[in-house]
Amino acid sequence: MIRFAAKLSIILFLIFAGLGQAHAATQAEQQKQALDLLEQLANTAPQNYQVQRRLLEKIIDQCPDTAQAHDAYWQLSSVFKRYMGLPDYTAIAELFEKYLRRYPDSPHAPQARRELVLAYEKIGRWDKVAKYYEQSFKGRRLTDSEIMTDGLSYAQALERTGNKREASRWYSMVLQSDRGMNSYAAKVARQRLNYLAADGVVEPQPGSSVQADQSTGRPTAAPTPAYPTPPPVSNPDDKETIEAIDEPTPRPTISQTATPAPTPVTPPPTTATAGFPAQCKVVKVRSFRDTVGRGVNKADGSPDAQLQLKLGPGAGIITAMELRAVGRLSGYWSTATAGGAWPMNVLRHGKPAGGAGLPLYLAIAPEGEKLDLLVQDNNAIASGSALTLFITTSNGNRHQVSVTR
Repeated sequence: MIRFAAKLSIILFLIFAGLGQAHAATQAEQQKQALDLLEQLANTAPQNYQVQRRLLEKIIDQCPDTAQAHDAYWQLSSVFKRYMGLPDYTAIAELFEKYLRRYPDSPHAPQARRELVLAYEKIGRWDKVAKYYEQSFKGRRLTDSEIMTDGLSYAQALERTGNKREASRWYSMVLQSDRGMNSYAAKVARQRLNYLAADGVVEPQPGSSVQADQSTGRPTAAPTPAYPTPPPVSNPDDKETIEAIDEPTPRPTISQTATPAPTPVTPPPTTATAGFPAQCKVVKVRSFRDTVGRGVNKADGSPDAQLQLKLGPGAGIITAMELRAVGRLSGYWSTATAGGAWPMNVLRHGKPAGGAGLPLYLAIAPEGEKLDLLVQDNNAIASGSALTLFITTSNGNRHQVSVTR
């Protein structure tokens, strides 16, 4: 009996060892196939989204145990934002649902959930948006920053699903967390509270144009209309116009005129980089400013990503800047919005200093100074891709600066 048990143990060991080798071989085969597909992808024209989609879907479906499969989800998401000329947020939602089913414990799962909820917002699935935030808030004490970003989104979803009283409570929390800074989030929250006041849900905000009916005590005039068409909020300080809500973008149909996305160009050679006194880092993936949009030189209702550029003595005069995501099909921003780049806005002391369609000519102070760079993220920044900033100076030199986080 003991001899039989020993033989059985040896047999089982050999079987499991063989299975392990077979699995390892499968992973090796997947890795080789993924690299072959990536090579085909690198040789595909940037505007050929149909082939890009087919190759990326092959990596996702046929090479699921590779690191390349994880990255393929993010690249395919970028393709869906340009496929047929208009973003297909339904396809993006299905893509990240698939990612989270397959890799629920991935370190990238939190960002995948954010991309999923943003896609839900675009297609108007406010019930799913509200459920997402409700689950993510359980058992947590939110910071002011979280309340002004995620809390604002949660309030908007609650209002759209008809839970106006709970929405007004979260809008009030946003105003409280703003602490008098009059941020983008506070402007939106104040606008929605004024509308809810006109609807009789809450009391009007101080300074609101809502007047009470003397006979009933209820507000009689709404400063803003109901969803789904809220008007822009005017900012008297810097004359920017900020859309209150980022409305869902409809899926393209045959009757729509689709405008193909521009094709990024290859940057010219970089010179005189050594010793250039500049440091750049990502400050916020979603800031409280909204100055540029998805390939357009205007606010689009979605907060900009913010980078901070520190320039030391001897930086000279800057005439152009470009930001690129390393090794990605998408991820290209520029102060001069030609050649397929998304716009980049440059702020000096919090005020527009050029870029985003305006000429850039910045004479940096002799002792150096700080600049803020605002761009609309297209997953490249939020997903953690390596970023490089290219700075052109008035002497014609083009300097390369690695962006930190």
